Amino acid sequence: MSTIYSDGELRSFRLAKGLDHSTVALRKVFLQEWNSLHPSTPWRNNSTSGSQLLAEEKAESRLYDPVYRRNNQHIKDNLSCGNVEEWDVTTLVFALKYSDALTRSRSSRGGRRILSAVHQLKEVRNSLIAHASKSAISQSKFKRNIDVLSQAVGVLVTTSDPLLEKLQTLKNETEFLTGDIVKYKQWLNDDYKNLLLLEKDLERFEEKIKISDPKHGTSTLAVDKAGSFETAGNNEIILRLRTRVAKLERVVTSVDLTPSRSKSRIFHSEKYIKMMNRANFLKFNFRWKDLVKFLQEFTCSSDADIKLFAGILQAAAICHSHCSRSRKKEEFQALTDLIPNTLMANNGYV
Repeated sequence: MSTIYSDGELRSFRLAKGLDHSTVALRKVFLQEWNSLHPSTPWRNNSTSGSQLLAEEKAESRLYDPVYRRNNQHIKDNLSCGNVEEWDVTTLVFALKYSDALTRSRSSRGGRRILSAVHQLKEVRNSLIAHASKSAISQSKFKRNIDVLSQAVGVLVTTSDPLLEKLQTLKNETEFLTGDIVKYKQWLNDDYKNLLLLEKDLERFEEKIKISDPKHGTSTLAVDKAGSFETAGNNEIILRLRTRVAKLERVVTSVDLTPSRSKSRIFHSEKYIKMMNRANFLKFNFRWKDLVKFLQEFTCSSDADIKLFAGILQAAAICHSHCSRSRKKEEFQALTDLIPNTLMANNGYV
C-alpha cells in the first residue's frame, strides 16, 4: 500500500524546497563576494579556484585546528574541488562566515548583513530539517519560517531575483502537485471533453429520431487552468448520458412486431425479430464488441436472408469497435464476406 502523506509532512517537504532555493542564494552571494575581493582571479568552479581559497587559510583555521579538523574534512574536500554547485549548506556557511579568503568582506556593513542572513538560513535548516524531531510542521510555523527564508534571501540577492518569487509561491500554493497528478488532471480534462462530444452525438441522434428533450442542454461546466472542475464534472455528464440512453431504450421501437403483408417474408421471421431487438439494444448502448459476438451465431445461419442481415450488422459493428488503423483489414474482410451472401439471399435486400 502506498504511503499517504499528511498536510504537515507535505509542508515539511515544501520547507525543504524553500531551503534549496536559499542554498542557491548562498552560492550566488559567495561568488559575488569572492569576485569582488579577487577581480583578477574570478571564481571558475574548478580545483584551481578551490586551491586558491585553501591557500589563503591560516594555520589557526577551523580546517586545520585539531579540535575541528576531523569533522570539517568534508568541508575541506568540497572547497578543494572548487565547484560551488556541489557545495552543501555547511560548506557554504563555512566559506561565508569563517574562510580567511573572505575576511575583508565580513567587516563591512553589507558583509554584516550577509552574515546575519546566513545565520537565519542556518537556524531554519538546523531546527526544522537537520535536527527536527519529526518530518511534519504546522501551517503557522511553515509560513513563519518561509517568511524568515524570504527575508534572508532578500538580503543575499537582488529584489528582482526569481528566487524570491519561488519562495512566495511555496508559501501560498494550496496544492501539492507532482508529475503524476498533473498527468491525471490532464486525463480527467480529456475525458471531460470527450464526454461532451459524446453528449453532442447523442443529442444529434435524439433529434434524428424525434425524441429530443429540451431539458437536456449541452454542459457548460467550467474548467480552470489546473484542470479542476467547478461542478460535478465527468460524473454529472455520465449520469445524464445514462439517463438519456435509458430513455432511448424505452422509446425506440426497434422492430414492428406485426408487419404488414406488403413486407418481405423475413420481417415476419421470429428469428429475425429476436436478432434485431437484441442487436439494436446493444447498438444503442454502444456495446459494439458484445454485438459482434452476439451476431456470430446468426452469420452461420442456414437462412440466407438472416445470414445476410447479420453480416451487414456485424460488419458495421466491427467498424465501430476497432479504433486503430491496424484492424482495417478485418473490417474490409467482413464487408467482402457479404458479397456471396448477397448473391444467395432470397429477397435481394442489401
